[in-house]
Amino acid sequence: MLQFIMRHHPTEKVQSLLTSAGYHEATPLQEEYVAAALQGKDLIVESISGEGKTVAQLLPFFLQPKPRKKAPTFLILVDNVEAAGKYERELSRFTSAKTKVKQSAVLGKEPQAKHELRTLTTRPSLIVGTTGRIIDHIRRNNLRLDHLSSVLINVPENGDHTEFNRDVEFIMTKTPRKVQTVVFTPAVEKVEELSYLLKRPTTLTTAERQSKLPSLHIYECPKRSPHILSQLIFGLDLHRVLLVTSTTAESKQLQNSLQHSGISCDQVLEHDIESPQHPDTEQTVLRCEITTFLDAPRIQLSNFKAILFYGPPPNQNLFEEIGWSAALLKPAPSFLILVSEGEFQKLETLQEIQKMKTKNEALPEEEEVLKGKLKSIVTQIKEEENPEVLNRYKKLIKKSVPFHLRGYVSAYFFKKALEGGSEGQLSQKTQPSSQMQTIFVSIGKNRKVFPRDLVRLFKNNLEIDQNEIGNIKVLDNYSFVDIPQKVAQKAIEKMDGMEFRGRNVTVNFAKKKDKKNTSR
Repeated sequence: MLQFIMRHHPTEKVQSLLTSAGYHEATPLQEEYVAAALQGKDLIVESISGEGKTVAQLLPFFLQPKPRKKAPTFLILVDNVEAAGKYERELSRFTSAKTKVKQSAVLGKEPQAKHELRTLTTRPSLIVGTTGRIIDHIRRNNLRLDHLSSVLINVPENGDHTEFNRDVEFIMTKTPRKVQTVVFTPAVEKVEELSYLLKRPTTLTTAERQSKLPSLHIYECPKRSPHILSQLIFGLDLHRVLLVTSTTAESKQLQNSLQHSGISCDQVLEHDIESPQHPDTEQTVLRCEITTFLDAPRIQLSNFKAILFYGPPPNQNLFEEIGWSAALLKPAPSFLILVSEGEFQKLETLQEIQKMKTKNEALPEEEEVLKGKLKSIVTQIKEEENPEVLNRYKKLIKKSVPFHLRGYVSAYFFKKALEGGSEGQLSQKTQPSSQMQTIFVSIGKNRKVFPRDLVRLFKNNLEIDQNEIGNIKVLDNYSFVDIPQKVAQKAIEKMDGMEFRGRNVTVNFAKKKDKKNTSR
């Protein structure tokens, strides 16, 4: 029967379940374990934090057919209440119609066993509980395990688990003889005392899955800084980068610094702005998007070509979870980290714990950085600048500069741009105020509108300096402009309905899309 389920529940079924719970894709552990579990064999599964173990254990339950008799068929054993709580949180996420009909119970959270009697009278198909509380209900005749098809045992990660093993042995005497037994363990050697409970088990090891993790390229510098970060992005010619930082404050600081260096970027959870008129229009592609370690696992990593960590992670589990998700993508994004000399030792400790594949890299040479900046300028000319304005300057240079000196003129302007001079400054923006408001303007590229046109429009109507205007995104039919909050209301009152480029434009506060919590 289980093999029949395996043939008729391909990867698409697992993906559908994960999507219903708010996840983007299965982790390597989930893919490997579900395929093995549905074959009905006993298993020893080595697993470490960050691999999505809790969800992996629940997936086969949702894939099994509806039992003929209303009774517990699936039992998950844990050693403490906190571990049981994780399953309760994950179960609440699986909300599709097919999973609602399968009742579940989490035992051990209530101070006394009698408080859980009402839950047990419903005869839930899935029971998650601490071994001590499960034994309490068995001895009180509140719980019978005669119809179990699968028992999952979670060996404690830390401390002496002699008492836990003794509890498991007692519970297993109350289960059917042919029940499928699966042991999840942080290390295979910890299963030795329970191994006699399993019949010719198959072992799934962490080492085999870790071989699928992308290599981490380490760039070490004397001291981390936004300047070195921009040099790295230019020197490696990185595009569609997810930059992961420790805090939101650091994200905002880097966003301003990178924009000032000529790198188009925004914060992932803040730039996702919805137009009131064209909510489905695709937004402009940013070169770099920034988020925190806390939010990174919620993001669809397939949108990015590179994942760049700005400093070592504060939590190794989050770091590893991002790595597991990236490992599934084809092609997998580049995996990079920028650390200072003092942080390198912390990273080495992390590598030893996680047995990561790493490669120490040298920071890009100045020549590579300059090439990257030139490529960035060429991209900006193609995608952002007004061709009519550039043609006017081009004709002026052609008339005024001898042919053999035009290359030197280009080199001169490039040199001044790198120095931050006012002449020929390309993509250099004065850092705007952090108190900004995004404004929606109902006109875009289809009306031959470019960022400089919107700068002039807002500057003249609001009587503000150019350097007070922040990020500008021009799409096909509308645009977004960041301006100081203090003049946002004035902009709407004065500019909404005004004529611009032959049409009346709408100017209003930009609406943000609802942020869905998809944390694992």
